[in-house]
Amino acid sequence: MISREELSEIIKSSASKVEQRASEGIHSEETFKLLHANLVSYSQRKTHVPFALVISEDDVSTLSIGDIADRLANLLDTVLLTHNYIVISSQIASIESRQDDISDSNEARRLFTEMSKHGLCVFFVGDRRIIYFVQGNDFGDGVFCTEKAIKAYLQKREISQIEEVIDEYRGRLKEQATYCKFFVYKTTLKRLFPPSQIPKRKNLLKNKPENTFRNDLLMFLKANIMGTFVFAKELLLESGNRLDIWTYDQNGNYIIIEVKWIGQSISQNEKKVGHTIGPKYIKEEAVPQVLGYIKEARDLKFGVRSGYLVVFDARVNRDGDSLDVIDLTYVQKDLHPYVHLFRKIPDLEVDNIIPN
Repeated sequence: MISREELSEIIKSSASKVEQRASEGIHSEETFKLLHANLVSYSQRKTHVPFALVISEDDVSTLSIGDIADRLANLLDTVLLTHNYIVISSQIASIESRQDDISDSNEARRLFTEMSKHGLCVFFVGDRRIIYFVQGNDFGDGVFCTEKAIKAYLQKREISQIEEVIDEYRGRLKEQATYCKFFVYKTTLKRLFPPSQIPKRKNLLKNKPENTFRNDLLMFLKANIMGTFVFAKELLLESGNRLDIWTYDQNGNYIIIEVKWIGQSISQNEKKVGHTIGPKYIKEEAVPQVLGYIKEARDLKFGVRSGYLVVFDARVNRDGDSLDVIDLTYVQKDLHPYVHLFRKIPDLEVDNIIPN
């Protein structure tokens, strides 16, 4: 393990930086999440001895994310042949590596916790589980994870199967426990409409249903796609725009998911029908919006693998998908180069089969 003298030097050299980060959480930064994601991915794909990877908080903040998966894998494949303790730079290059005795878990945990109080991030990777130490705290699968939870985790899909997972989500939408969350209650329908109109109005959505749709889809994706990737709601871009759901692939490329709905929703005061949205909105506004997000991410030098448009169709009477083809008439010319990254998921049909 690292000597006390070396630890003392680390503490001294990083002391001035600790105060600056005192109110921040380095593990909330996207570069940290990406590094963690790729370590998880590596641990799932490779057989290896338990190892510790150390990187300073400054290097995490300036992490070079291009081709991170390949560079990290190549580094670890080489270093782990002889060493199990690695210090890396923001360029995913080895600053130091050695063979340490890290068999004593309690001693290692105490040491890594102490190191993390002084501007260092420590990832301990072993048995397909990762514990990371940040600012005096430890987090990760190896702390509270049971064997049952690990098996469930390993059964999750890869990010490349995201479209299959969304397709499986269609089955969930037919379960009353799911669809009843989106629609107004039967008592409200009876209050607003005469009995003869209720069959035609049964799919009246709650006010601002996009939040519920987004959150339900997000939870399903998190539960069924391997935790190698980080999902989060509403990532704020520099323009002030927000992404509904996003994640990274192994190479640090964004996958963007924008959630929309068509149908009718109730007003905020629940006294009348509020908004009615149809396929025209999807064609004229939603498509350009997703393409704009792709362009903005690319302009910020972020790679984009794909931008998905997911539409929940709550119409009682449907006449086909909300978007068969993109009509470039409604897309400004500077967005045309990004059309090849756009993906439209066939509408997710949602019905209030048995009003609650």
